[in-house]
Amino acid sequence: LLLLAAGILALDNGQGLTPPLGFSTWNRFGCDISEEIICKTADAIVNLGLKDAGYRYINIDDCWMADQRNERAEMVPDPVRFSNGIKKLADYCHQKGLKLGIYSSAGYRTCERFPGSLHYDCLLYTSDAADDMQCVDLGGRRIIKKKKKTHK
Repeated sequence: LLLLAAGILALDNGQGLTPPLGFSTWNRFGCDISEEIICKTADAIVNLGLKDAGYRYINIDDCWMADQRNERAEMVPDPVRFSNGIKKLADYCHQKGLKLGIYSSAGYRTCERFPGSLHYDCLLYTSDAADDMQCVDLGGRRIIKKKKKTHK
């Protein structure tokens, strides 16, 4: 076995030095989440040195979305708890050098009974989402990318 391991080559490109490190809101906040809490979490990750240790992700779990989809069938953020929208929140995290993720269920409803993504393309999530996003559909059958818009 050691002889086999000696023959394995790895790329020396700085990638994959740590597992993907981040924070998921569910275990700490459950459904008691808001734009303010996510911003404070981003600040804490940076101020505590966790970003320097490799933390890059804040993943908003269940309860970020409104009770109903909008007229275009898009999932939209709760208008009270996320009044400035997901894009502004993502921009805040990006300015800190972090990435923002949002959750949806593969079923009709999330565990907390918000709209799920079954029968909806993942790009129908909120229209104000960050311009540069990637989602994998159910079962990982395909990857859909939305390219960043170029502003002049």
